[in-house]
Amino acid sequence: MTDEQKIAAIKKAVAEHQSNVANVKAAKVPAAYDGVVTEALMQALGAKLGRVFDAPEE
Repeated sequence: MTDEQKIAAIKKAVAEHQSNVANVKAAKVPAAYDGVVTEALMQALGAKLGRVFDAPEE
């Protein structure tokens, strides 16, 4: 990936994460599940960003 592609992929991953967070808030997830949901969202974001940073340079 070029630097520009990486930047675009990072922006997309962050935007998707923000959308997911907004959806969870709108769904009014019970407080008992808040920690589990937050952890899942963070792991998903970390995985997406990991793929971007692990991508070979072009």
